[in-house]
Amino acid sequence: MSPRSSPGRLPPSQTTNPSISDGAAGPPAHDGAPTVAGWRRLPRFRRVLVAVGVLAVLVVVAVLSLRPAKGGSNGANGEVAPLFASTDLSGHPIDLRSYRGHRVVLNFWASWCIPCRAEFPILKQLEAQHPDVIVLGVVFADADASASDFMRSQGATWPGVRDPDAQIADAYGVHAKPGIPVSVLISPTGTVVDRRYGALASPAAATAFVNESPPPYAEVRYIFGVYTPKMYRTSAVTPP
Repeated sequence: MSPRSSPGRLPPSQTTNPSISDGAAGPPAHDGAPTVAGWRRLPRFRRVLVAVGVLAVLVVVAVLSLRPAKGGSNGANGEVAPLFASTDLSGHPIDLRSYRGHRVVLNFWASWCIPCRAEFPILKQLEAQHPDVIVLGVVFADADASASDFMRSQGATWPGVRDPDAQIADAYGVHAKPGIPVSVLISPTGTVVDRRYGALASPAAATAFVNESPPPYAEVRYIFGVYTPKMYRTSAVTPP
């Protein structure tokens, strides 16, 4: 005769515990996660395929994380620098994208601007002292002939960039008020680091400004006793 069940309690044969069967303890249930033993039981070629797949995913993630974002920001500090393509005052193409890997100073200026004129010798010293720094002089509300004549008279070593419709100036928030000159520092990775309203007052001030962005490499001043900073220039810019 079978024993009577106690009120409110299931008999042993109706227990709901999935780890108990016929009163005997069994192994804990698995949720389907792979185990080390299961991995080792896989054929060797399958393990190799899995490892290669994981490595490929990691490589793709790393590449996407390092890829610079597209331009189109408002040129604010910390944002990706808006890209542009124009020509210099002699008609040669100028594309901001081609200067990636260098620190870039966008200098908005005009020949009629007295502080801009005073700043030219400082920009020349800046380029001479920092070979990785590229200066691009964006002409602001000025005639090509006037800007070209002034750059030639000063022996400028950087290009004057045409901006006839003020598209570059608008992209970087440069307007008639508060006026020019305005210098925008772009990092080697294409990010706006900082900007200066008004002329860079001295070579020391210009150096402090560009040093807000570390250079892409440590400048090697001497190799076997030979002064070699110019070796790092990737191309020479002919003034207009």
